[in-house]
Amino acid sequence: MKALSKMIGTVIKCHAKQADAAYKVSIGKTASFDEEACETLDPVSHKSAKEKYDTAVSKVASICSATQLSGANAARDTILTALDGSLNAAVYCEGTSDIDSGGDDSGKVPTSAASSKCEDAIGKNVAKLAAGVLRCHFKLADAAFKNKPFDEETCEATDPVSHKGALDKYNQARDKLVGGGLCAAGCQNGSAQDTLAASMTGTLETLNDKPYPCP
Repeated sequence: MKALSKMIGTVIKCHAKQADAAYKVSIGKTASFDEEACETLDPVSHKSAKEKYDTAVSKVASICSATQLSGANAARDTILTALDGSLNAAVYCEGTSDIDSGGDDSGKVPTSAASSKCEDAIGKNVAKLAAGVLRCHFKLADAAFKNKPFDEETCEATDPVSHKGALDKYNQARDKLVGGGLCAAGCQNGSAQDTLAASMTGTLETLNDKPYPCP
């Protein structure tokens, strides 16, 4: 699961670089970025997000069951599909031209520097949310193994005392973006960012039985 968290963060960075390059081209500048080498397969360094994930899984293969390894592959494929599809479309939403003319990655090219900065920031916030939610899942599994109590929902969503739940932190970052006036498009507003957070969290919840298949 730690490897999954790192992969999500790296893929979102790949998408930001892809969108930034596409925006520069749209305003007449020279730019290019090999998103597939960053995300899926780098034939030179073999350090793409997916390859690093697969390497991390292979290192623990000897202590994992066949079910766990199959689950790790399923989790990888599910989250990559979501990141390339609906999640990227929700982050890079303001423009009209496709970021990826080949159709592998959803999303539109930002139409201004401000919009580009806003959408990159939203992507970073989603990556941090995902990392926070997955940390809560780690802690819940560890607590269950040790037969100790753990309030996973307070960790993952909102903590009424510390206000440091994963969603609390996301909401605070969201409010800064909206309050600062950087995210002006309707698809970038607070409500849209809430929907994006729910989509990411929901996707991660469906994957929780992949590394932890035992009842």
